[in-house]
Amino acid sequence: MPRKLEKALTTRGVQTAKPGMWADGGNLYLQVSEAKNGGFNRSWVFRFGVPGPDGKMMDMEFKGTATDGYDNVKKKFVSSWIDNMGTGIVISEGTYDTATKTFTYYAETEMMPGMKTKIRQVLKIADNDHHTLEFYEDRGGQEVRTMEIKYARSGGSR
Repeated sequence: MPRKLEKALTTRGVQTAKPGMWADGGNLYLQVSEAKNGGFNRSWVFRFGVPGPDGKMMDMEFKGTATDGYDNVKKKFVSSWIDNMGTGIVISEGTYDTATKTFTYYAETEMMPGMKTKIRQVLKIADNDHHTLEFYEDRGGQEVRTMEIKYARSGGSR
């Protein structure tokens, strides 16, 4: 990843995360309580950022972590995700559009044996303090938005 892009994508400081989930791409059915340590505290150690939110989801403690970076061989952004709600690891690859400040990642996950699901994640960087992550799943050949997380940084510096 070019150093100029690496510097532009570095974000430090505590962020709050406001996640919401949708059923079948319809109305918001679950507004999850704010997450502590909302993630995107990226400092690109060894060219990889390690964002990870902690919080509650449906009154259960939630912990997750990602490793995000740029693969110089593939010429793509790469990401991994694990959390305490699942037993698998999601590996995704994507691109970054400098004009729209948007990452788009693609992956396939198997949340239940034999039920593979294609997913797309879109991370929009509105400014240094506000990011929005949208999560889409393929359901029967139709892409459906299933989750959105709005991140806001309070205080701190880049």
